[in-house]
Amino acid sequence: MSDRAQSKLRAVVTALDKFNLFNKVSSAVGMVIIFAMAVIVFTDAILLRHVFRRPLSGSNEIVAVMLVTAVFLGIAYAQTQRAHVNVNLITSRLSPKVQLVLDTITSILSIGIFALVCWQTLEYFLYVLDMGRTSWTLSIPIAPFAFMVFFGCTALLIVLVRDFLNNVAEGLASHFGAGTWTLMISITVLVVVGLVLWALVPIGEIPLPAIGLIGLLVLFVFLFSGMPVAFVLLVVAFIFLSHTTTITVSLNTLGATLFNSTAEFTWAVVALFTLMSFICMVSGLGSDLFRTANKWIGHLSGGLGIATVAASTGFAAVVGDPVSSSISIGTVAIPEMRKYKYCATLSAGSILAGATLGPMIPPSLAFIIYGLFAQVSIGKLFLAGIIPGLILAASYALLIYGRCRVNPMLGPPAERSTWRERFVSLKVIGPIGLLFLLVIGGIYGGLFTPCEAGGVGAFGAFIIALVMRRLNWQKFVLALTSAGKLVSMLFLLVGGAVMFGYFMAFSGLPQALSEGLVGLGLPPIMIIVIILLIYLILGCVMNGAPVLLITLPVFIPIANALGYDLVWFGVIVVMMCNLGFLTPPFGLGVFVLRSVAPDIPIGTMFRGVGPFVPITLVVIAIMVAFPDLVTWLPSLL
Repeated sequence: MSDRAQSKLRAVVTALDKFNLFNKVSSAVGMVIIFAMAVIVFTDAILLRHVFRRPLSGSNEIVAVMLVTAVFLGIAYAQTQRAHVNVNLITSRLSPKVQLVLDTITSILSIGIFALVCWQTLEYFLYVLDMGRTSWTLSIPIAPFAFMVFFGCTALLIVLVRDFLNNVAEGLASHFGAGTWTLMISITVLVVVGLVLWALVPIGEIPLPAIGLIGLLVLFVFLFSGMPVAFVLLVVAFIFLSHTTTITVSLNTLGATLFNSTAEFTWAVVALFTLMSFICMVSGLGSDLFRTANKWIGHLSGGLGIATVAASTGFAAVVGDPVSSSISIGTVAIPEMRKYKYCATLSAGSILAGATLGPMIPPSLAFIIYGLFAQVSIGKLFLAGIIPGLILAASYALLIYGRCRVNPMLGPPAERSTWRERFVSLKVIGPIGLLFLLVIGGIYGGLFTPCEAGGVGAFGAFIIALVMRRLNWQKFVLALTSAGKLVSMLFLLVGGAVMFGYFMAFSGLPQALSEGLVGLGLPPIMIIVIILLIYLILGCVMNGAPVLLITLPVFIPIANALGYDLVWFGVIVVMMCNLGFLTPPFGLGVFVLRSVAPDIPIGTMFRGVGPFVPITLVVIAIMVAFPDLVTWLPSLL
């Protein structure tokens, strides 16, 4: 192609780049809406209901439609920030040229599926507009919010087109030969034609469960191509649902799913607890906990490592995800450990292992996602995670102490604090304790539901941070921005997972697998071991949330059929997903900690988490062998 043509292509890409400012503004509006959701829930659940005895009628409906708006205002900006999670285990090891070719092919597939999504969400908007659908209590018109789904997906489609054109421009600038372009076009055509034929043309008498298994295999092939997980779920679900039903059914499902899976008050808790986590993170509450723990136990062998675990346990009581914990605790722990010449492997290992406690101690985003998909009480799941979480924390602390007693050079003792310094340091625990009591005490005291607890916690964290003078405008914007990107990514994942769940249910694969496992005559303990091994393998290549959302449509029916307690099953599944935060080669935690300690090599970090992996597996084995450790507290409800 001539230089003039390349210049024109670059000009188009530059013009589309200007659209990113619009996406950024839209995302900012969405972030403000998420915060407004927290204010509404707090006002209704605390002030109006319990102080003035005049609860806001239909507040759930207001929050649900606000959630739809916030999510779909932000999904395009999340793409510009590369926030939509993907599995780059294989693609990251390819040459830049091959990466560009593969990314161009997956860009075309992404454009194709979102072109269909835009078409069908527009059809759905026109349908609800024509039907005059409204909410039950307040009669809020649904059409404007259904339009927001179309609006957000269209904005995302424009970004995807921009990414594709940018890839083409890079290929031209890299002087791709005719052979490369021919290969790229040929592979794309073959994949697209193959998918279309599979969707539209019946191929023999293949049993539905076999089609479900083929769908799973195709899903993982696309995942390892580097395509965002949410996009893969939508593509595979649409194609295979078309094959097993009709193209019309699949198109209608595609159009309605993204709206219906988001416009649920129960799912708003995910967005609200995410906002709470980031407010706590930017306010430095994790740093306070580390300094307090350091005053009390830092003088022991490996004391700073143990203090890291203790602080992570306390921080987990208000933050339900490992990413926030590793950043908050790591920021203050790494310099302190360097001061006392801690081994880098122990420093990294203790921070990352401690971060995995976040999803175990309530409130927990992982338990919320599991509970909503499995239709299990979130309150019971919160209680069920406490004992396993504390046992895990104690195991990590004993491991650190034992290793440093054997080899004192790993973690030399820090300075011993006076008793006065120790007791004075306890004052910083107050805000954490207050927030924990507000959220968890409110749930079990019957003041509000676990879903409302997210809004109460988010606004409560905001007020506490303001009172402590820990929250300025820049930090508040950072919290909103970080929460907005994560929420948009999560809810697009949820929409894809719901669509994929429809296909799994229609294929009958989960039921066939459960019947097959029962037919093998294996003891239940062996079956659960097989399931946990699958989670261990998946955790090595992708993050916990995608693993949960991909596997739950398959494993929940199996667990039901085999008679497992779904609360117990949820706890051990979440523990296995947490382990994926540590395990190579993906190990998200390692790459998160690199943002805090870029000078620590990745290999050193993976060696650091190595001893914590078998300890975690031992604790999981104990929970499997003695399920009462998980189910005892929930049974008291």
